[in-house]
Amino acid sequence: MLILGATKTKKKRTNHKSSNRQLGRLVSVREVRQVIADYMQTEGCSCCQDIDGHKEKTEQLAKMLGVPKYDDGSGYDFYKFRSAH
Repeated sequence: MLILGATKTKKKRTNHKSSNRQLGRLVSVREVRQVIADYMQTEGCSCCQDIDGHKEKTEQLAKMLGVPKYDDGSGYDFYKFRSAH
């Protein structure tokens, strides 16, 4: 079991409800692996991409991993956690 999204960071004030976050939620590696696999399946190519499913799985992953929304609410800031190259 893992506790995901439980890192403490300086919070920026946004208009998002903090109740939407699942910070400190206990999840299994199996659950994370399944959501990532489901997310990857929605990627597809242009002919078979599941746009609605992709949006749903992106939101599920973001909440599970404690990824904040962009200030304008247009999506989730996964880029903030990228590997430095």
